Amino acid sequence: MIPITVAWPFCKWAIDIFGPITACSRGIKFLVVAIDYFTKWVEAKALGIRARLDLYGNEWVDELPSVLWAHRTTHKNSTGETPFSLVYGTQAIIPAEILVPTKRVQSFDESSNGEGLRANLYMLVERREIAAIREAMNKQKIYKYYDKRVKPLSFKVREYVWRNNETSQAKDTGRLGPN
Repeated sequence: MIPITVAWPFCKWAIDIFGPITACSRGIKFLVVAIDYFTKWVEAKALGIRARLDLYGNEWVDELPSVLWAHRTTHKNSTGETPFSLVYGTQAIIPAEILVPTKRVQSFDESSNGEGLRANLYMLVERREIAAIREAMNKQKIYKYYDKRVKPLSFKVREYVWRNNETSQAKDTGRLGPN
């Protein structure tokens, strides 16, 4: 619950290793995942240690680009925009819109497309500012929800406090652990 706000896309990233998961035919078991804090843009790279396995699992690594594309073109509640639109300034045409033409695809005019893209880029800064404001408001709403449930307690120095080990799920860390 620490607020992390950034001013523009790709300013700050979170990077993590995900796995191990079912190995694919190339022996890949791990993903390195990076997420941009502002746009929620996800990048993922499949890694694996070369090993000889008798049975290979699902071919999940072949589906990774499709999953990333779906994530990048889905509206996020925190910003009210898609990561793709916050990066490129326009909505993506998904493959399903080509197979089953939508009004947007049918009304496409190549001669005025360049002008429309320039207008979208001109408005991109404003859209990003609105997305940042929405995200800040969303974070405030989350903080209020969690803060409402917190019951403040204060203790005096040298006051004994009862700790229920089952409730706190504290583990015995031995003599080197905290008291």
